[in-house]
Amino acid sequence: MTLPTQARVVIAGGGIAGCSTAYHLTKLGITDVLLLEQGRLTSGTTWHAAGLVGQMRPNRNMTAMSRYGIELYQSLHAETGLATGWKACGSVNVARTPERMQVLRKQAALASSFGIEVQLITPQEAGGLYPVMRTDDLQGAIWIPGDGKANPADLCMSLAKGARNRGAKLLEGVEVTGVITERVGGVERVAGVLGKPGWLPWVVDEMRATREAVAVCDQTSFGKLLLQGRDALALLQRLCANDVDVAVGRMVYTAMLNRRGGFESDLTVMRLAADRFLLVTGSAQPLRDADWIQRHIGEAFVTLTDVSALYGVLSVMGPRARELLARVSPDDLSPAGLPFGHTKEIDLGHARVRAARMSYVGGPGWELYVPIEMSRHVFLALHEAGADLGLRDAGYHALDALRIEAGRRAWGAELGPDETPFEAGLLAGLKLDKGCDFVGRDALLAARGQPLRKKLVTVVLDDPAAYVWGGETLSFDGQAAGELSSAGWSLRAGACIGLGYVRGDAAQHVHEGTPLLLDLWGEPVTARAWDRWG
Repeated sequence: MTLPTQARVVIAGGGIAGCSTAYHLTKLGITDVLLLEQGRLTSGTTWHAAGLVGQMRPNRNMTAMSRYGIELYQSLHAETGLATGWKACGSVNVARTPERMQVLRKQAALASSFGIEVQLITPQEAGGLYPVMRTDDLQGAIWIPGDGKANPADLCMSLAKGARNRGAKLLEGVEVTGVITERVGGVERVAGVLGKPGWLPWVVDEMRATREAVAVCDQTSFGKLLLQGRDALALLQRLCANDVDVAVGRMVYTAMLNRRGGFESDLTVMRLAADRFLLVTGSAQPLRDADWIQRHIGEAFVTLTDVSALYGVLSVMGPRARELLARVSPDDLSPAGLPFGHTKEIDLGHARVRAARMSYVGGPGWELYVPIEMSRHVFLALHEAGADLGLRDAGYHALDALRIEAGRRAWGAELGPDETPFEAGLLAGLKLDKGCDFVGRDALLAARGQPLRKKLVTVVLDDPAAYVWGGETLSFDGQAAGELSSAGWSLRAGACIGLGYVRGDAAQHVHEGTPLLLDLWGEPVTARAWDRWG
């Protein structure tokens, strides 16, 4: 076969990833696909892969993908006539220590919540399933009968044939030497089951300073994207679910949604000028957010610049935060001088910084955007002025626990492409009637008033001695209904608190202290669920 001069999709590499991509593209109806392999199909790492296929993954979506893979491997032989070597032999995971057995119990509870058939078994039962294994030193095991193995090379060939059958071209002996792109258009070990971590007292002190005095948290890792140009506002109005057409100096918290109504990002938009906006996003999101924005620019007259490295961010939080800032800045930071949701440049020590009146953890707070070369100076100036105010540095364990306590959602935990604002209870990040269309609006209008697939709740543990880490299974009336997405210690509750999605019947009910059981390392712990806590 001669090398085509063009194709809609070109795939470099004929291993399992490349052949699977070609197969699924053609299955979606995209048949103008060209796969190029420098040697022979499966001649790379695929041929010596083990081929073990387990269903259980760290989260619900990855688990669903793994289970889909098993369904595919079972059906490919009938579709293509080429065997995949699939065998549902099941898997046994064993534990030699009590601590490892705790982990397996947690995994079993989570697997059950994800819909996977799983059993906790004794060492003797594990030995019966795998007779050559020594069992006298085991604490126990879990058995997942639906796991199995495939022959990677055979599976790859079966996927390749499926892709060819739908029109894809797969060429061997063709090396890809370069790609030219062109844009067209403008844990510490837990002591026992319920033990608290040894560092918790320090975190509690930081939380107490934030709630009762003043604390500084270094949030320089925030992503910062500068969008400017004649069409900047029009582009943001199309991408943002909230109305960002506000006065200069205002800030807007907004969702960016996909066409299904799920979160592609959540961020804060600062309007610096009529045609200039600073987008503040999570630490792991600037590259992803920039890509999402660039994919929608088209012919718009805008420029997008990642300025994350140019500015440090120091958050000053707590009831004495304004008193501290008044000692180091001559500018008016009163509610009249800088209302909540507003931003302006101020003098602070010898630096010129941007002050933003908001707080990720709830309560009084300012975020200071400081030229990176002046960050150390501003940090030292704050500490020199705040020593007698009870100023403390606060770290991310405290920050995360405080934002959970305040009901603040986090990207990657409570927010992602499969969660909608209705499910996340985050209607503050959108405005359906802002006067123009935006990506995801049609999906939200269609979902409004419909039963929820899942719902985010706050979970407060009853036992102050129990410490949760996130990922624990939640059960109502003996039925697994979801799991914690985030967890931390709450100063206000005097116990651990978490956020988590509940599904099925539990998502249709109002929760105002609904009793539930939380699986903590295999032990049931009582807790209560709230739609809104505090």
